[in-house]
Amino acid sequence: MVTNYETGRRFEYWVANIFNKQGYVTARSAGSHGAWDVIAINKEKILLIQCKTTKRKLKPREIIEVAMQKYFSKDIKKLQALEVPSNVEKYMAIKFADGEKYIERVDMFRAEKDERFYPWGKHAEGGKE
Repeated sequence: MVTNYETGRRFEYWVANIFNKQGYVTARSAGSHGAWDVIAINKEKILLIQCKTTKRKLKPREIIEVAMQKYFSKDIKKLQALEVPSNVEKYMAIKFADGEKYIERVDMFRAEKDERFYPWGKHAEGGKE
């Protein structure tokens, strides 16, 4: 039986791998209860990424920003409260029970859709690992 910890750890490695493919160097903050789980660094930016898995399914009409704020507002507020230099960006990565995976910049919820970071298109390779 796969534990919640193992499920979360696998997702963190998956997220790190997505950014590695984009040219970032990544590190996991193992057992983290802090504001981020994965840090991704390249010569221009530092990305702080909070990773969450949930047993909830994304409802067909529920947009990702609403789902994130509805289910993970405490984590989003914790990330948004961090004072960081201008080259640091903050993201939430979420894996839903149906396999859908999303990575969203937390300070871009009110921005235009095409400004969001989707390294694979809209979602992850059909949402499956």
